[in-house]
Amino acid sequence: MVTIVGPQQVNIDIDGQFERVDSGNGMMFPDRVYPRHTISIFANPYIDDAQRPDPNDPDVRTVAPGETAPGPGEYNETTLYFLPGVHNLFEPPECCSNRSAAEPCICSVKEGETGYTRSYLLQSFKRYYVPTGAWLNGNFYSLGDDNPARHEGIEDMELFGYGSVVGSKYYWKSNGNYDLPGGIKLRGAKNCSIVGLTFVDFHSHNIMVSGGLYVNPSRVGMFPWDPETRRNTLTHAKVFGWKTNTDGVHVFGHWNPITDLFIRTADDSCYVGDETSQTTFRRITTWNDVNGVPFIFGMRNGGPTIVEDCDVIYHRKQWPYWCGGLFDLRWWNRERNFATANVTLRNIRITDPHPTCPMLDFRGSANNIAFENITIDAHPPPLTLPNWACDASYNNPNMRFGVDNSLGCTLPFGAPNRIIGRVQYGEADPIINISNLVFDHVTVNGTHIRLLMEASEYAGAFVVEGSVYHLTFYPRRDPGVKHRFKMQERQCFVNPASGRSHCISLPEGYSPNSTKVQRLLRNVYELAGDKDEL
Repeated sequence: MVTIVGPQQVNIDIDGQFERVDSGNGMMFPDRVYPRHTISIFANPYIDDAQRPDPNDPDVRTVAPGETAPGPGEYNETTLYFLPGVHNLFEPPECCSNRSAAEPCICSVKEGETGYTRSYLLQSFKRYYVPTGAWLNGNFYSLGDDNPARHEGIEDMELFGYGSVVGSKYYWKSNGNYDLPGGIKLRGAKNCSIVGLTFVDFHSHNIMVSGGLYVNPSRVGMFPWDPETRRNTLTHAKVFGWKTNTDGVHVFGHWNPITDLFIRTADDSCYVGDETSQTTFRRITTWNDVNGVPFIFGMRNGGPTIVEDCDVIYHRKQWPYWCGGLFDLRWWNRERNFATANVTLRNIRITDPHPTCPMLDFRGSANNIAFENITIDAHPPPLTLPNWACDASYNNPNMRFGVDNSLGCTLPFGAPNRIIGRVQYGEADPIINISNLVFDHVTVNGTHIRLLMEASEYAGAFVVEGSVYHLTFYPRRDPGVKHRFKMQERQCFVNPASGRSHCISLPEGYSPNSTKVQRLLRNVYELAGDKDEL
């Protein structure tokens, strides 16, 4: 018997199909693919009578299954209540739901396309209640765009309940752009909330929502998002995305703390430290099945941003050459005055016994990033490179993840961690750099991350290239962490203030005259009772 105490997100792995079996790293081959079944249980906060709309209230409009949901101008009530049952927000054209790959029609939210499928338009100053048992086929959007001069958008809107919003009626076929239906897309949102809903089986990003438009002349060239007083709310939402490009949560602007999300996707889970500024992400659970990364840092300034108390339960990819990192910076922007900055990630647990990709893939420009109390249970599985990538004359470092040819065909720690201080696939530039990264109690498979970067026994576990400055590691020495630094012979030092001698061992390569060692000696003198004589 399992007792659930309070709101939680629980995943049940049946017969160890994920815990015991590596479902990534080559699963694109048909002979390795077979159905796997899991159960996810969500214990949600209770919606009490004060929060739950009363269907008999004259200011509440109910929508029965099979009834067309009224749109703008078709009802005056404040609240729209979708009664339990199956609803069709919009019936897609037959060609859009056709499973034939030869069908030229492609589902699109762009009006005028052959496969145009109209999204349901959310309105300002309205509440939408989707209770448990309500199944909504379709998707949501709002008016507005990213141009602050138009002052368009949506405000004071509430979409809540524990029902489901589903895109399974749309057949996925790529059209090479982002006009495919996603779960919800808001622009220019101010004081809006999305609470509790489950988004399932969409074509594109499940939750993509932009904070309210706000002109800020000091951020010319940046997205001018909402002021502090009009923050939006996203909490207790769930995402299940099986199709290509079904990223989980991508928010822009300033938000109230984004909390208690469960995100299982076939692509990236959660965008942080990107266009999302001054926002805390808390208690986010991620699961990547085929592609993507748990936490992705984007192309624009972020921060101060905090990501804390999160769990990565599975991080699998079909093909390791698609690897990014559990924490992934893809900085394509070539404008030299922008960098992802001022982000803290702390108390994050990666418990996947078979993660396809490493902890870090930071490529581009970033500074002032802190990793605190990060625990990763396992290295990626060993990776055998194809023979043509092992030849000493082969000079395409990307196919070897930047690992030196001397390691041959086998990467014992799988795809390596990478910190590369330059634009993606660009030349080194000292202005475009990665600097001031702090690793405080960060371990992989029980090994301190500094050892993975520096110790010869972990060759191939880390690649550092380009303009990378000021990496700081804590603790310096902790009995509970596998440091295993080689030590010099014991040396004795005299405190000039007292004349007393103190003998210690220094790590190999440490100079007795360095500032670091002198600071250490002062601590030694103090512990030995020399404090009053310093």
